[in-house]
Amino acid sequence: MSSVMILDGQNVKFNLDRDLPKLDKILPSFHQEPGSGSCALVGYTVNTFQVKKGVGLGFNLMWVVVVGTPE
Repeated sequence: MSSVMILDGQNVKFNLDRDLPKLDKILPSFHQEPGSGSCALVGYTVNTFQVKKGVGLGFNLMWVVVVGTPE
């Protein structure tokens, strides 16, 4: 099982169109558990694959950017 990058986007300006491939270099790591009520961007991929009874669907979490936490 791989770990997922959790990045802190609360105090750094970034542009997803331009900066998406390098978010891990622009944003610092988020070193705590995002609390209830936090707001985050979630990057994931979706894959389909054949199984005996039809089509399977797989979701792969790539990264999380915390953009706000409750006070």
